[in-house]
Amino acid sequence: MVSALASLLSRASWRFSPLPRLLGLGSLGFVFGFFVPAAAEPRVALTEACVRSLNSESCDRLGDMVERGHLAARYPEEAGLYFALACEGGLARSCRRAQAWATHYSDYETLEIDVGCMLRRNGFACEEVANALRDEREEGVGADTLPLARSRMRRALEVYLDGCAKDEALSCLGASRVYALGFGVPWNPREARAKEEKACALGLGAACEQEGDHRSGGDAIPPYRRACELLPSSPHACLKLARAYESERSQPALIESSYRRACELLSFDACLWVSQNVEGLDAESPDVLEAFRRWCGSGSQRACGLVSRVAARAP
Repeated sequence: MVSALASLLSRASWRFSPLPRLLGLGSLGFVFGFFVPAAAEPRVALTEACVRSLNSESCDRLGDMVERGHLAARYPEEAGLYFALACEGGLARSCRRAQAWATHYSDYETLEIDVGCMLRRNGFACEEVANALRDEREEGVGADTLPLARSRMRRALEVYLDGCAKDEALSCLGASRVYALGFGVPWNPREARAKEEKACALGLGAACEQEGDHRSGGDAIPPYRRACELLPSSPHACLKLARAYESERSQPALIESSYRRACELLSFDACLWVSQNVEGLDAESPDVLEAFRRWCGSGSQRACGLVSRVAARAP
């Protein structure tokens, strides 16, 4: 029918006004669209139902169509990931089919994590898959999974950079890790630091602490102070701040307040400093007293002695 219509349109009427031409092209397009539906349509609809609505039957059908070549595979493991996602939804036949695809990975668990990477665009999942495959290969376990590991680290960076561009602090820190590692992507310490600093500026305490670790002397004080002040505060950042103040011979009040803050957050190294600079805990904050009680519970005789004096003086 299609060839007959095409032949008809090529006859004398084709030489006349543009209107018949447009009508003819429209009719031909309608016929092609009706009898030869675009392959993209079922993929989009099934992907929506599978990934967004978690419809196991849709995931299984997608996996089957990709595996059989009815839909082009966008990457070699795609069919297996759809089967794994259908298996997560409780479809037993998909679990059996997914198992065969696990041979592309170190184990089935890594295949499941890769669902989060490739189907859900989770950068941390991509990073986890890449690290697992790299580590096991370097230990001599299983087949050569390094090419797959590198591709997943590239995917991790892509996802992280997208998130960082939207001012997602965790994504910026993730991009910093990938650049600093230099596995699967070019090693780029400058970009690693830039993304780390952006994550800190966006309010991620862990990034600020990490930024402080990469500095020395007084330059480390501002990021450590920010990490200590941000919520939830890091006891390690506050302890590092106190020690940075000490190394710069800062005002004793700054050093003391930083140690006490770190102790309140359960840095027992900081509590040790406090214990050596006080005779009793009566004048300390309730948080410091609670930290000493917990430090005593971990076996510190010094802490137990100070806590017992407070208890003995209690009315």
